[in-house]
Amino acid sequence: MLGALPGLQEAFHGRAAFALVYIAEAHASDEWPVGLSISHARAPRTLPERMELARQLVVRTQRQCPSWNVPVLVDGMEDLFQQSFAAWPMRFFVLDGGRVVHKAQPDPETCTYHLDDLEAWLETNLACPP
Repeated sequence: MLGALPGLQEAFHGRAAFALVYIAEAHASDEWPVGLSISHARAPRTLPERMELARQLVVRTQRQCPSWNVPVLVDGMEDLFQQSFAAWPMRFFVLDGGRVVHKAQPDPETCTYHLDDLEAWLETNLACPP
């Protein structure tokens, strides 16, 4: 799913800025052990540990999608972004002037996100001028 972000970023270059905010580890092996294929890290206890997990995400994603060039920000250990935006475990937002103008909702059957909804919103609201 994240591999589709570079395509959206390219399609909306100059009309939208994209960033990923790395928040609390969703399936930390020491807090919510659900198997090695999902729980690949312990919950970070310090900001440098969280930053290292974010760096590892970037490395894994760039291996899968070499054109990945989305800036990655890291939520502080107080989890202010996560709490302010109800972003756990994952969510896609469109912000305009500090206001949330679109918040992606998970698929009700699979509880996963599809970028189609985000892309449709961007197409409708950020269409290229004629």
